[in-house]
Amino acid sequence: MPGHSFQIMALPFPWPPISEQRLIQEPTHDGIMHIAGLVDGGILLMITDPQGACTHTFRSQPIELLNPGYLLFEVAWKDNGDCEIWINTRVLLRSVAGGRLIISPKAVSPPSRGRSTDDANASVECAKWVANRKQKFAMPETAKIHRRPRSLDDQADDLSRAVATIRRLALTVRSDSKSAGSLATELRSVIYWQKDDQPDRTHNPLLFRLASKADLPLPVYSRRVDLPLPQIPVAFGNHIEVHVPMLFRLDQAQVVMDVQQWLGSNLITIHGRRPLSVKEGIAEMAHTLGAAHYGEHASELVDELQCMLLSQGDVLGAVMADIGLLVADLGKWVLTSLQSRGVIQSLILY
Repeated sequence: MPGHSFQIMALPFPWPPISEQRLIQEPTHDGIMHIAGLVDGGILLMITDPQGACTHTFRSQPIELLNPGYLLFEVAWKDNGDCEIWINTRVLLRSVAGGRLIISPKAVSPPSRGRSTDDANASVECAKWVANRKQKFAMPETAKIHRRPRSLDDQADDLSRAVATIRRLALTVRSDSKSAGSLATELRSVIYWQKDDQPDRTHNPLLFRLASKADLPLPVYSRRVDLPLPQIPVAFGNHIEVHVPMLFRLDQAQVVMDVQQWLGSNLITIHGRRPLSVKEGIAEMAHTLGAAHYGEHASELVDELQCMLLSQGDVLGAVMADIGLLVADLGKWVLTSLQSRGVIQSLILY
């Protein structure tokens, strides 16, 4: 069957690679798309059927990259075996038909000097979520039988230990996603909630609970999440948003927002299902990857993310690692802010 795919990606730089390097491997509607970088500077596209047999192949002319940066990568294949590749809307010829094509990717803008936590608009943009956290998490819960209340210093120590664990797991998961379930479980304990408008019976996320003690915003730089979801044709496969916010702005398309706003935005759309948000995706991984539960059923979300491969690991590991490092950085900022405001008296950063 014919197919079509869009990717925004950064090729390894300097280019070409010193050996053939896998760039992307992801499922299509009836097979798997493989894209690799070649030592001569060309791009290799292969489409295989569910049995692993190659149905389409295309080896492009060499390309020369003038600088590192991001490219709009588009491929298409037809029933008759023809394939086409475009980079930044420029068509690539087959290796036997064309000379070297010179490409200048969009350069990555240098990070701004300021952090999102110092952004002048952070208080305004995060005000809704600051009020939400104060309503949901600021009041202490009633202690259950055989339980005692814990001081804020004790809870801050818990967050400090959690931040250290999350950072360690994130660095591991980036290259090996086998520990993604453990990372998801730690993340769920500090940032997962269910209902925006009322307290959850079983979830009291530690990061949000402590941030509420001093009415702290949790600002990050992210692409806008209030735009309508694109209508992705079924033939294009499932759609995933892999942009994870940062504390430093990389480009002007990023805006400051509260991390809870981003966590409630769309992570993946599996055709025939409703979109799954980032926080729901974290909970799904925690429930199905054997860290919080060893269930009888596998997760379609996890299957999809593990099938999508990048040059260094799969999408699951890349996304979870970036989320983990973001949460760890925010957690450290919350702890130091609570100490500077006198909300907690002692602080040990592990």
